[in-house]
Amino acid sequence: YNSWDKADGGLTVGLATSTDGFAWKKAGQVIGKGEPGSFNEKGSGRRFVIDDPKEDQYLMYLEGIDANNKHTIGLYKSRNGLEWELAQDEPVFGPGPEGSWDSDFVSSPCVINMGDGTCRLYYHSYGKEPGTSGIGCAESDGDDWTKFKRVSKLRLKSWP
Repeated sequence: YNSWDKADGGLTVGLATSTDGFAWKKAGQVIGKGEPGSFNEKGSGRRFVIDDPKEDQYLMYLEGIDANNKHTIGLYKSRNGLEWELAQDEPVFGPGPEGSWDSDFVSSPCVINMGDGTCRLYYHSYGKEPGTSGIGCAESDGDDWTKFKRVSKLRLKSWP
């Protein structure tokens, strides 16, 4: 879950557990704001957790907000789902080039293992022009789930 940390003024990621899927108990914060200058300096928002297909660990792709309010997607890793460490300093996916429909920000990652060594990253985005929001898709190169290439033929437009 996400919460606002009053002490440091940033979005954080918390953990909640349940034995029945209905009653949940908050266990506390697992990811706070990033370091100054980081992709998630102001905090971390929407996220998606997936089993790492190559190692015995979890991968958490999450929306980071930097000091300039730029939204990108970063990556954390965990062996137990409780303790998370930043996989790399730079985001794994960011906005498209100036003038593209997804040039303003990327958010709401959803990562799907395609079963052939690759994965797809579905994301929400806006461009700078009105009516340019939509859902985009990017694919990994199969070897490295931290490098993605946009699938330019796919964009699901949102309604006005």
